[in-house]
Amino acid sequence: MTPSPAVTDLLRAATAELLRQGVDKPDFTVEKVLNLVQMDPILSKMNGRRELFEFLSPVSDDQLRQLLNDLFS
Repeated sequence: MTPSPAVTDLLRAATAELLRQGVDKPDFTVEKVLNLVQMDPILSKMNGRRELFEFLSPVSDDQLRQLLNDLFS
């Protein structure tokens, strides 16, 4: 389960934005990430959005948190 560079960039940006908004990493969910990517004026224009939605569709919240830990720690 390795995301493409475009998906990784979106995940990195979404993670930073969620943290900036005060969301703790244990509270990250697939729904929060996808909603943020849709609604944020900057993230919604980034490449890889469709890939991100396809990549995260079968992923559980626990898998997302583990993936973020693996990618960014």
